Amino acid sequence: MRGVTLLTSLPISVLLADRPFTIINKYPSAIPLFIDQQSQGDLASNLALNITLANTFSGLIYTTANGGSTSNASTIRAGFHGQDSSISEYHIVKDLTHFNVGILIQPKNFAIKTSVAEFSAITQHAQDSSRLSQRSAPLMELFSTPRYPPLKSAPPRRQ
Repeated sequence: MRGVTLLTSLPISVLLADRPFTIINKYPSAIPLFIDQQSQGDLASNLALNITLANTFSGLIYTTANGGSTSNASTIRAGFHGQDSSISEYHIVKDLTHFNVGILIQPKNFAIKTSVAEFSAITQHAQDSSRLSQRSAPLMELFSTPRYPPLKSAPPRRQ
């Protein structure tokens, strides 16, 4: 997959420590990297940036590559929220009208505890909702990348 991979370390045993992030650019060229609207410079293709943010970090990590913007329009963003690593949450926010890069969040040393029943309930709630806010994305949005073509679409016909 081409895009940006974010590896986060959120150890349960360390509640008041800083949060290390590893941001890997899997895009075929260098990308401008932003954390909370502050430029971190360009991240070269296939390179990783190791950065430590405060444990109270709540914000967005994104790139303006491929038509993205600092105003959040047309930009896939990784959002992180929470006051300590025991209650932190993260999500992927996307603009439905434009997909600038793929993004993947992989927690390190942190178990994701979601049952099949919870997944079904969240997915059903998302299907019943006509509009989702940035903070109430379905679980599928939180832990997966977009699939092309969309699941409800038929493949193109051969001529």
